Amino acid sequence: MKTKYLLTIPALMLVLSGCDSEVSSIAPSVDSTEAVAASTQATSESSTAAAESTSEAAESENSATEASSEVSSTEASSEATSTETSSDAASVSSEYSSGSGYQNNPKERKEVKIDDDSAALYDSFLEGTAKATYSSKGDKCEYLNFSSVLDDGKNYTLKEMLSNIAAGEIPDSPIACNNISAKYLDLGLDGKIEMLILPEFEGEFQPSIVVKNVGGSLKVCFVADSWSRCTTMIGFNGSVSSTGSGGATSHGDDEGYLDASGEYHFWHRCWEELYGERDNDNKLSFRLDGEDPEYNIDGADLMYVVRYDLDESKNDKDAFYMIYLTDSDYNDIEDDPSNPNNPYDAARDILVKEKGLKVVSEKEAADLLAKARKKIGFSDEVYKFGE
Repeated sequence: MKTKYLLTIPALMLVLSGCDSEVSSIAPSVDSTEAVAASTQATSESSTAAAESTSEAAESENSATEASSEVSSTEASSEATSTETSSDAASVSSEYSSGSGYQNNPKERKEVKIDDDSAALYDSFLEGTAKATYSSKGDKCEYLNFSSVLDDGKNYTLKEMLSNIAAGEIPDSPIACNNISAKYLDLGLDGKIEMLILPEFEGEFQPSIVVKNVGGSLKVCFVADSWSRCTTMIGFNGSVSSTGSGGATSHGDDEGYLDASGEYHFWHRCWEELYGERDNDNKLSFRLDGEDPEYNIDGADLMYVVRYDLDESKNDKDAFYMIYLTDSDYNDIEDDPSNPNNPYDAARDILVKEKGLKVVSEKEAADLLAKARKKIGFSDEVYKFGE
């Protein structure tokens, strides 16, 4: 099983301040005293390798990877990876998240063809003269509280937006904005180019801001943040993935889609927990979600329980689960119906009959994810771009 990982860590408050900074390879030269940024000095780009690893676990917690200010690599689990053994598992992985191909990375200015009106507006916004309308509907930040310091429907220059963030967090602990870079997207692959702004701050959290030309006016249609244990990745086609870790044995991912109009659609959430201990004489002992009672299953050492939510509100009754059992070396154990001592049967009895969870096969999971993806308008053509 291949997954990509997400989610929360203990909240760390951060101040973002002082964004009289450099813009890398994006706009014509301007007076730096009047603009948010004026240099064409290039900023180093973060890796865009979105981790698509098989079910994995670590005995010690993964050290934090550096937060990316653009489409960036996710944190990898620190120990071992189970072997993928079935085409169904590959099917789930394929349907799980798009944007793994290099072609789906956000583009440089020279790689896209922007209409003259949009180009002028984007350059003016980067130079600090044009304003964009902030929409709280597209604000998916976890810790950078744009929505607490910006008014929904109000127009802001880029410098005003970032300065408000700085003032709204911890004013006594300013952190400098060293650079502002921009990349370009084609949300929904309709040929109309959007701009992805990536401010670089000294500190934990980094925003990604998507700006779109809507009828001759600029709109901030999406904003999200990244930090050392979680990365938001925005693909050229509009795919959005927030991936990370809640610890050595907890990983997950939020997936969504920015359509051609710039509207964000939630697709699904995935969360994976590892249970059991290695080298436990082929006996699995676990407390589901850390709660009593303790269960014991013969024939496996480790169990991965993967929860999927198709409802952003995490409605328990709509969630479904997959389970994977491995030995102490993370080798997959076959789910063999002909085996009278099949450990999967014992695991399903616990999760389904005792806990009331909806446990599905890999094929069923892939079908459910595909149906949900198409329901939000994330078509096969757009989804598979870059693969």
